[in-house]
Amino acid sequence: MGIPEGLCQCGCGRRTVGKFISGHNSKGENNPAWNGGIKIKTTGRVLIWVPDHPRADSQGYVRRSILIVEKALRHSLPLEAKIHHVNCNESDDSRGNLVVCEDQAYHLFLHQRKRAHDDCGHADWKRCRRCGHYSPKEEMRTHDERSNSWSHPECVRKYSEICRQRRGQQKQGVSLT
Repeated sequence: MGIPEGLCQCGCGRRTVGKFISGHNSKGENNPAWNGGIKIKTTGRVLIWVPDHPRADSQGYVRRSILIVEKALRHSLPLEAKIHHVNCNESDDSRGNLVVCEDQAYHLFLHQRKRAHDDCGHADWKRCRRCGHYSPKEEMRTHDERSNSWSHPECVRKYSEICRQRRGQQKQGVSLT
């Protein structure tokens, strides 16, 4: 039993005069490069063709990690939820490697902690925006703890002195280039 005449033959259910709505003849199974509904991105991320899924992209593909988590939870994830790969390998969608993050901010927070752990061995240390070295938060300063802008007090003093010198040179008309 095929798709009724007058409807786009790609399966989207929209009405058309011809066989396909413009561009729909290359979607899904009608695409000459169809490989069973699986795509692998250059990052290693695996996409599965599920065109009716609320998170499907314009070509009807959904990240496999989302489908695995939703199957395990037995319900759909909120659209703002993100999936974090613990080992940062986007092709490893094993259930033990996937963490559901409530939003992109928390997902980025997990990546920041992993970078800190990998660089200095301490996930909760902060990176100085001036010198790039990590230190405990107690040895750093910031204008806003919610931001990720931490600096060593000595680095701030050195930077402030450089700025004062530049301003002085500019007032004297000395070119900085």
